[in-house]
Amino acid sequence: MHVNWTQHIIKRHTEVFRHLGISSTHIGESLLNTFITCLLHATDPTSKPGKATDLRSKLVNNEINAHISRHYDLLSKVNTARSLGGTFRESNKEAGEVHEAYIAGLFYSYIKNIQEQNQKRDQCKQPDLSDNHNDNQRLNLLSIAKNLNEDGLMDFQLYGQAFNQLSVFLKPLYEKLIHYLNNQFYYEKCIVDDEYHSNHNNDNETLISLSEGSKSELNTSTQKLRINQPIYKHEFIWPNHFLEYQRKGTQGKIWKSTCTIHLRNGRMITCSGVGDGAKGPADNVAAYLVLQEIKRNISNHENGNNPFKRTRYL
Repeated sequence: MHVNWTQHIIKRHTEVFRHLGISSTHIGESLLNTFITCLLHATDPTSKPGKATDLRSKLVNNEINAHISRHYDLLSKVNTARSLGGTFRESNKEAGEVHEAYIAGLFYSYIKNIQEQNQKRDQCKQPDLSDNHNDNQRLNLLSIAKNLNEDGLMDFQLYGQAFNQLSVFLKPLYEKLIHYLNNQFYYEKCIVDDEYHSNHNNDNETLISLSEGSKSELNTSTQKLRINQPIYKHEFIWPNHFLEYQRKGTQGKIWKSTCTIHLRNGRMITCSGVGDGAKGPADNVAAYLVLQEIKRNISNHENGNNPFKRTRYL
């Protein structure tokens, strides 16, 4: 960062903002939020809004701002009465505000520099207006300049140019932070997914063990109940814990089986199960879950409600 410029920029522009009635830290914070939002979108255009918002909150806060201020020794460059005592150097909030004020001061220094360059360029391009014949041309140029100032177009163009220069300054710093946080995000997600996958695997392994022979048992049960044989549909799917970039080829995919039976009263029972490497275990799990539903229906039948009896309408 431009440490040598800090004291001059912050002191000069804080005085300017005070006259304008605007807080330099507020301007710096707004610029930083806008820059981070644009950079996050440019880094990952397909990112979900929730993730981008979470990353921005981790990038723009008192703790990060204060760390940057201290790392680049910005606090020692501030020459105000407030900086000489109290908790100025210990407070993350106040240290963070120095970073925001620095960004605001740098932004306005870019604007001033662009204005000076534009004035020099305009002076070089200005036609010779000493001839009386050029009086009308001079009036037109003055009129155009006046309108630009009144409409504020010139100022907004300067803001855009200054923001571009500020972005070039901030990008190398925050790109590294975004890269780090993205890695941390995926690392944390993988931990959560691995824990889920581990629990899910344990549950599914238990189901596979319990469901051995359930497909054959369901066939026997449907014959006894005098209903049609079960219908099975299969899908070769990715488990939920696989991230999008990991879904290549077929390695890691699992079989999902959906088993459906139609009861005599017109009702339908449908359950799904998964098996890691083959359709057989997935069929057994799905059949096992259907059998549990049948048992619940039989229990209801014992309480006076027969789900297997076809309803007759008078």
